[in-house]
Amino acid sequence: MSPMSEIEYERQQEEEWLGQTMAEHLQALLDERGDEDFARLNRNLYKYTDCGAYLGITLWGGEPVWSHDKRLPTIRPGDVQSIGVGTIVEGTDAAPEMEWLDLLTYAEDEDASRLIEGFNAAVQRIEDAAQDIWNETHGCDGCGSEVVDPNCPVCHGDGIII
Repeated sequence: MSPMSEIEYERQQEEEWLGQTMAEHLQALLDERGDEDFARLNRNLYKYTDCGAYLGITLWGGEPVWSHDKRLPTIRPGDVQSIGVGTIVEGTDAAPEMEWLDLLTYAEDEDASRLIEGFNAAVQRIEDAAQDIWNETHGCDGCGSEVVDPNCPVCHGDGIII
């Protein structure tokens, strides 16, 4: 193996620093939410969002890991390139588009606050989009159409519950 040039060495050092910083930011996100690992984050997303959101992860190299993957508890923050939030809407074939956060976007931040804000905003966008799909497709007989009437005297703006 030939020795590294100074440029290659600096590039390797920068990549290591970025990887460490991204891992620290992601660990801060888990800590902020009170989750010890990605499996717990996924469980709490599902349990504590109205839409039953779920977690998606992309590992370095592009391999996806979804909420049902048994490897979720063993994934370390340094293994993750991006995280995403998604959901389904019961009784429809529609779903909001997955909200992805590429950790490289946050790598040069001094702390994890922008990543935490971005993740929380992504969760809220998924919640809002799921509610919009629900309202567009689950009107009851009292609503007079498939669209939920927020003033409906029958369902009180909740639509048909499946």
